Amino acid sequence: MSGKIKIGGLVLAAALVVLWAWFAYGQANQDPCGGHYVGQALQAKFLSQYTENGIAYDGNICNDMEDVWYRYFVPGGDCVFLFRAGHIIVGVNQSGSGRDVAMHFDKKEDIPGCNDFAFMNDGIFSLRPRVIDGVLTYVQFEQVIEFMMTLRYRLALAPDNPDDPDVLVLTGGGYDTNFGEMTEGETMYCSDAVKFKVYPIIDPKNPITYNQNSQVKVTYRQLTDIEGGGMGWEVTPIHEPFYYLTYKKVWISKKNYVLEPVYTYHDTSLYRDISTSTGACGDIFYFPFKLIIKRFP
Repeated sequence: MSGKIKIGGLVLAAALVVLWAWFAYGQANQDPCGGHYVGQALQAKFLSQYTENGIAYDGNICNDMEDVWYRYFVPGGDCVFLFRAGHIIVGVNQSGSGRDVAMHFDKKEDIPGCNDFAFMNDGIFSLRPRVIDGVLTYVQFEQVIEFMMTLRYRLALAPDNPDDPDVLVLTGGGYDTNFGEMTEGETMYCSDAVKFKVYPIIDPKNPITYNQNSQVKVTYRQLTDIEGGGMGWEVTPIHEPFYYLTYKKVWISKKNYVLEPVYTYHDTSLYRDISTSTGACGDIFYFPFKLIIKRFP
């Protein structure tokens, strides 16, 4: 009798393990970030207009629905999450939440040898009103079915460029940010990694992944009523000139070298080049935006 009980207990234990594995798998698939993570659920939105240093900007990365937050929740939410390690992801996936991101691709410069991407001519788009030079017009916004912005690697403030001492200088630290530890009024600079997908009409079953990377300014502050109120993170491109500092080896003998600073000047980080997962490039685009991120009330 005891042998039967023992065997029955083992069978029950095995069944519970299988059931838990099935449950965990189902929950992981429902989680908008793709698994179980320790951190805090967030909400985020892109503003269609904002002002920086007294200058008004129209956002070229916008919500699909004006002023409606992208939110993390399981199931059916978006991957807007502050991870325990301190970095933030703002991810929107139409297949999970039914939401998308609207992006206006304002090409400013041709890169030699690059061709226009398919979305420039064949994407699914909508027209949005915008005043340009005092005239009301309508501009094309592409429907981005998957969008992910990762804010992770902090940029350190570097010593001034001796040839231009009044301009901001940043350098890569190679270490993670910790947005959860920012205090009110604190500003940091970091690199952002953006991936997005659109459905080209010419081949809608095979959306292409595009990439853009740049530098952003992040401030943790009291948000205005229009921005949603309470404490939150404001993320924008760097609107002022800055240098990016790197170092190159200068050999002074066959065995010895010195590190020489190289200061690369940028007017702003409003201009971004776009590439694809296959490495194809596609010119320089103008991307003003303001992203507001906050914890749930």
